[in-house]
Amino acid sequence: MRTILTLTFFLSCLFSYAQGGSWDIFYPSMPAVAVAAHANTILVGTNGAGLTVFDTLGNRQSFFVANSGIPSNDIRKTAIDATGHWWVEYYLGFARFDGTAWQVWSKTDAGISSSETVSVLKAAPDGSIYAGTSAGFLHFKNDVWTLFTTANSGLPSNSIRDLTFDAVGNIYFATGAGLAITDGTNWTIHDAASTGLTNLNNVKSVAVTADGIVWVTVGQNRFAKLESGTWTEYVAADIGLTGAGFSGAVFYDAFDRLWLNFTKKISVLSNGVWTHYDETAIGCTFLTSAQNNIFLATDGAGNLWATTCGLTRFDGLNWEQQPTTNSGLPGGLVFAISEDAGGNIWFGTLDGIGKLDPTGNWSNFDPADFGATSVYNDVYDILSPSNGDVWIGLVEGEMLRLDGTGWTLFDTCATAFPDWSQLQLNLYIRASAEAPNGDLWFSVAPTAGFGARLARYSATNGWSFFDPSNSPVVNGADVEAIAFDASGTGWFASTNKGLYHFDGTAWTVFNAANSDLPDDHVHDVTISPDGAVWACTELGLARLDGSDWTILNTSNSDLPSNETYRIAFDGIGGMYVGYDIPGAGAQVAELRNGQWQVIAAPGFEDLVVDPPYAFMVDSHNRLWFTKVYYDQNLSLRPVFRYDPMLTATDEGVDEGFPITAFPNPTAGNVFLQWPTGMSGEALLQVRNAQGQVVQAASLFVSAGQSVPVNLSGLPTGSYWITVYQGSRFSTIKMVKQ
Repeated sequence: MRTILTLTFFLSCLFSYAQGGSWDIFYPSMPAVAVAAHANTILVGTNGAGLTVFDTLGNRQSFFVANSGIPSNDIRKTAIDATGHWWVEYYLGFARFDGTAWQVWSKTDAGISSSETVSVLKAAPDGSIYAGTSAGFLHFKNDVWTLFTTANSGLPSNSIRDLTFDAVGNIYFATGAGLAITDGTNWTIHDAASTGLTNLNNVKSVAVTADGIVWVTVGQNRFAKLESGTWTEYVAADIGLTGAGFSGAVFYDAFDRLWLNFTKKISVLSNGVWTHYDETAIGCTFLTSAQNNIFLATDGAGNLWATTCGLTRFDGLNWEQQPTTNSGLPGGLVFAISEDAGGNIWFGTLDGIGKLDPTGNWSNFDPADFGATSVYNDVYDILSPSNGDVWIGLVEGEMLRLDGTGWTLFDTCATAFPDWSQLQLNLYIRASAEAPNGDLWFSVAPTAGFGARLARYSATNGWSFFDPSNSPVVNGADVEAIAFDASGTGWFASTNKGLYHFDGTAWTVFNAANSDLPDDHVHDVTISPDGAVWACTELGLARLDGSDWTILNTSNSDLPSNETYRIAFDGIGGMYVGYDIPGAGAQVAELRNGQWQVIAAPGFEDLVVDPPYAFMVDSHNRLWFTKVYYDQNLSLRPVFRYDPMLTATDEGVDEGFPITAFPNPTAGNVFLQWPTGMSGEALLQVRNAQGQVVQAASLFVSAGQSVPVNLSGLPTGSYWITVYQGSRFSTIKMVKQ
């Protein structure tokens, strides 16, 4: 039997909204590509995660398009001018923050083409700003941009790689045709012809010490020094290094230290002594293009900040990796979110595993450290069973289990389905769920195309597997989600074959042809607190209560879209649905107290254009979700956490005190049997299928009393009677004949 209605079967009026709820947005760590420091402020530009601002104590603020006026989340260069204003360069132009607002100039505003590359952004001692580009250098002073090229200056090349200033007002430019020095009027060029140093035609970086010694990097293993009019060229071996690779940035700081980086090392000259730090000492693997992309800066406390392998800080004794955003999430896409028995939130990402503990501390894990064989760190699924274990679903059909003794690798699924191995298709763990008896179920799919397989793990009986030979799964459809009801029956959401049902012995299939399921594209399935099965389809939501189907769609409810992809219930009467509106983006809708509300993270109303992917309600009734795909408006993929901020109208809530109702179904009168030991004032409400209150009454009842409720004037259909007393309530479903 099919019923069309809007349900409020377990929703309580005992809760009220704090205005708009509360949002937290966690941004995955993205590569640090630029750093500048002045006194107590350190500006870090990231590739897709906006601007992160540190102080010398390690405090951190993050500036994104969504939470500030910064024009882009892709910040390529940073600088701090003499007045303390922050400067950033991004792919379309420049921006300045004066402490209150951002002012933006496009590249064309500044006088260069939008396609030109900006290699360096630095603040001059006089408060002006210089930007080295592939088309010459830009100078910003008195709110005016001026472009200097070989045509209107003494530059030997328009390719500006680096620039710096000395104490007497000279400006030094590292170019593709030598080192150029100007006092503002006159120019001096140091190149291969004038110095005899062949490599000086290819200057990458320049620094000037307090006593006027000029240092430049010029090529593989090579750097040079100009002192008292004499050039001296060095290779890495001259300062005690072997196999150092390409030299990159050279940087002189206010503490009379000269810093020099190579492909895999950072060296420092202090008090006439060179000290070298390799990847082992620094504790990370340098970026493969490190010789071109390292930026160095020191803050007012003398800490070195380097973009060697992410963001690294050196206090003179220890090297420490620093998060570039407001979380410790690994970078890249977030595919899975799960909460374990200890309240830890786990994240499966494109770059490994992240964990947020209940105290707010982050930690990351690399699957390869625990034996995973894939060259990819992709984590597509996480399952947190009730026994406290955590299962991590990887590519290549592998799984990691974290239990009380440590990590264990399972490659069982990788070897269980040889047909895919023969087709050279990699596998990944698509979805998972725990059955009431403790068995764990996993959906396995190829990374190319569609074709679900299922695996079941029992602590006592080991592994068993399901493929087209012994189950309804077929090569043309994935299983996107798995859920188990209280009886132990398994429900499996198929991408285009409907809803699979397994009672422990036999399989059945519900689809649009043999049931009231509205569509065969089922993207999610879950069990609501009242035990009903809910499925997300592309033609609305479907609810199966025993043998009765209930369909919610845009024509019979305020559901914002029929294309539903994710669903979850909280413990305080709310239902969340992740949906898509083709061509208009996707959001999340909340159903509470019979009312639908679209919830959108501040600043992301028009930017979250994909259906939510990972979708979970935690033990604190907070909704977590993420989007997956990249879009041009928002280059990072954050994790959203929404807290509905619901508070009880009375202290404490005790759901489900024992009230019974008879007869059910009824043609008219219903009698509510009040429990022994309870008496006093109570509120009674009757809601119809659309969640509307159609009857309400205040009662004074005695213990054990039968209270009549007259439904005779209502149309036939289903109704929900809720009785409230103080902080407690009970809801009963009635059928009016």
